Amino acid sequence: MPFPRPFHRPTHSHSASPCARPSWRVTPWIAVVGAAVLLTPGIALPQTNAAFAGKVQDQSGKALPGVSVKYTRVPARVSVTLNGHKTVQVAPNEPAASGAVTSAADGSFGFSGLPPGNYYICPSPPSPAFENTCLWRGWTSVTLQAGGQAPVPTIAIRPGVQVHYQISDPSHLIPLTTDFSSLMVIGVRAANGAFRPATMTSRTSSGAQFDITVPTDMPVYLWAFSREFKFLGQNGKSVAPTPTATSKAGLIPIVIPPGATNYTIPLTLTH
Repeated sequence: MPFPRPFHRPTHSHSASPCARPSWRVTPWIAVVGAAVLLTPGIALPQTNAAFAGKVQDQSGKALPGVSVKYTRVPARVSVTLNGHKTVQVAPNEPAASGAVTSAADGSFGFSGLPPGNYYICPSPPSPAFENTCLWRGWTSVTLQAGGQAPVPTIAIRPGVQVHYQISDPSHLIPLTTDFSSLMVIGVRAANGAFRPATMTSRTSSGAQFDITVPTDMPVYLWAFSREFKFLGQNGKSVAPTPTATSKAGLIPIVIPPGATNYTIPLTLTH
């Protein structure tokens, strides 16, 4: 269907003078998109008068100031049929909202001026000594209503154990100019098979270190995998997991001594 013309062609009355001014008739629609959004009946602008408030603390109940708390609105989804196949997609005119706030001295945080809807709330670990709550225990969910302030359940960020993979490269198999982390996948597997990546924190000509903070109350399994190299443990045996392993099968458990806050896993790189 062609886009409608904003004006009809001028019409002349047979009795009118040839010099008379043409009579223009305007069609009842707005050509300017911005004006159409503001003036066309039936188009509702998204409300931005919802708010949330909550608090972050450690496992003992002590307030945690200066914590970055991220929020993300979860768009509503609808089922539609495309080419005879049912699929789910974001509902029309769904507003997007995301950002971050910082907790105050008493651990409190909040934000206002948001569109109503369902939100995920996720605090970042205040330091490497704390586990990533969202990564290991899931996001906090809250529903915001128009014109109201939703309370966010108090979020406890637990201390964890920092696992350090010290990967030695005595034969200099990987040049210093090569991205060490691009040639391997280092991290841990949770008991349910979910993979949690470690972050490379240092790199030298003789190796690299990868770190990840794990919970103290969950079993985790070593994961060091490369298609080009092998990893040897202190006993000289390969620690490579079964490539298809998705649970405990084929994985080596990381046994951390009780009360430890740091745990080092030395590995040697070889062909």
